[in-house]
Amino acid sequence: MKENQKSPYLTEKDPYSVAKIGHWYLDFESMTSTLDDVTCNILEIPENSRLSLDKTDIFYVNESDKDTINDELSRIIEDGGSFCEIVPLKTPKNNYIWVILAASAVFEDDRCLQVKGLTLDITHQKKLERDLLQKNQLFNVAQRKAQLGHWLWDRKTNLATCSDNMCELLGIKKGSKVTLDTLLKDVHPEDMVDVQASLAITMQTKSYRSFTHRVIIDDEIRFIKVIGEVNTDSEGRVVNVLGISQDVTEQKNPITRGISEWDMLDETYTMADAETGSDILVTAAHPQSMRTIGWTRQHRNARVFCLQSGHDNQTW
Repeated sequence: MKENQKSPYLTEKDPYSVAKIGHWYLDFESMTSTLDDVTCNILEIPENSRLSLDKTDIFYVNESDKDTINDELSRIIEDGGSFCEIVPLKTPKNNYIWVILAASAVFEDDRCLQVKGLTLDITHQKKLERDLLQKNQLFNVAQRKAQLGHWLWDRKTNLATCSDNMCELLGIKKGSKVTLDTLLKDVHPEDMVDVQASLAITMQTKSYRSFTHRVIIDDEIRFIKVIGEVNTDSEGRVVNVLGISQDVTEQKNPITRGISEWDMLDETYTMADAETGSDILVTAAHPQSMRTIGWTRQHRNARVFCLQSGHDNQTW
């Protein structure tokens, strides 16, 4: 490096100031805290401030947080040790901040002389955390509306982490980790061979093969479309598979697409064989604005004939 040339790793600012890490110490005799400039800036109080312990009450948003910190201080002053807590605070300028408060006691001859502490400003991180939570909530709403669920299968553990909507689809507790067998437990027996073959091809080619299969949930056949992405390590070995499953039953049956459960005025099942397929068998328009359609579909273990009637202003 040339003479007088500054290192790119050096900065004119104090690294503690950049990282928003402040130092303070509490004198046990006077019960007064001496704060460095960084801590003063975090708390938005004048630099070189000294605070008696009873003056810190104004910063606490919650009474419970104040009690927790005071109890922890009393504990380490008496028994030694340290503590670390995350608390929300309110500055004299009425700004809400989040900080990590950490402290340890300094002893000499079994007598506490002072408490040394750190204050880390994590307000920005908390804001990012809150924004991410809101985005996740919006994402979950969008998934529910689109009848989507996502999952992440870890090859090493053979466990999959599922989204809340995926857990609802599988009928399992939210936040559960499940095996691959659990993910496939509702697959229609006639589709199981194809599903397992698709997964085997995925593992061999390390490229996810999108497919649609049937599942049986509450004695009803639903169509599920699955797309995914395979993640590998530096040596090309499969690490995990990220998948998205979507209920496309309405898309697979254009006759009933858009008909909600509460839209149905009359639906009659007959166990007579209506042959195969999902084509319209009957359609008519009543002179008094009554429409009627009929179609076939799978219901439990048989093909059934469905009949529905509704007025002109009904959603079809």
